[in-house]
Amino acid sequence: MEDLEKRIEKIEERNKLLEKRYRTSQSVLFIVMILALWSVIHQAKQSIWPGTLEAPRVVIEDPDSDATVELDAQGLVFWDPQGVARLTLSNEESGPRLGFRDEKGKWRLLLEHGSDGPSLSMLDENEKWRVHMYQDPECCRLFFCDAKGKPGCALALDSNGPELNMWKEGQLVFEAPSKE
Repeated sequence: MEDLEKRIEKIEERNKLLEKRYRTSQSVLFIVMILALWSVIHQAKQSIWPGTLEAPRVVIEDPDSDATVELDAQGLVFWDPQGVARLTLSNEESGPRLGFRDEKGKWRLLLEHGSDGPSLSMLDENEKWRVHMYQDPECCRLFFCDAKGKPGCALALDSNGPELNMWKEGQLVFEAPSKE
């Protein structure tokens, strides 16, 4: 029985030694792989990416999903696999714009910074304003609009304090504080 116990102890010691060597070899292999990957990336970067890429238009396509990214003088456009421009980052005449489109290509969300200041617009499926918020040097305003894109309610804050306006069919029906 003692002989069997000694054999089991020796086998367990060998097993621990093998486990330790295995972990060490895994660590060494991981480090070698990282160094090899770094070397490949570094060489590829030097050979195919000389620094600055100059082109009138750059297109990056994903062969698996047919999604495309396009960069040109107008801005950066992300196309979905159906060929619809879904996200656009551009520099308009009035300033930078970040826009999101739905699956039909209709503008749904716009973040812009014009000459008067920043604005955020949420649009419906007909590209009509439903919520519009902007800030200019004088005031901050938040509009809630009807299906025609006409203001229904507006909250504002300027140097005179807060203001609330409500419209029905284009006619002002409530104003607080009253300007009369």
